[in-house]
Amino acid sequence: MGKELRVGPNPPVSYKVSGVMKDVPSNSQLQFDFLMSFENQRGNTGWGQYNYTTYVELRPGASPASLEAKLPGLVGKYMGAE
Repeated sequence: MGKELRVGPNPPVSYKVSGVMKDVPSNSQLQFDFLMSFENQRGNTGWGQYNYTTYVELRPGASPASLEAKLPGLVGKYMGAE
């Protein structure tokens, strides 16, 4: 915890280790060596990045269908003609 991790060759970027976890179970859809915030992604800030899975946790009693109905408007608002 608190140590520096250097990632990437062009140029390497330093990150502070803020958490450590046990190995991810082999049956998990999420398999990774490390995680970092999107705020730290160099140049990958647009809504057109399609190589990430997004998970949403709904409040108890929330309607998945209601959320799904709002998604086209959200995509249109932030992606426009993309």
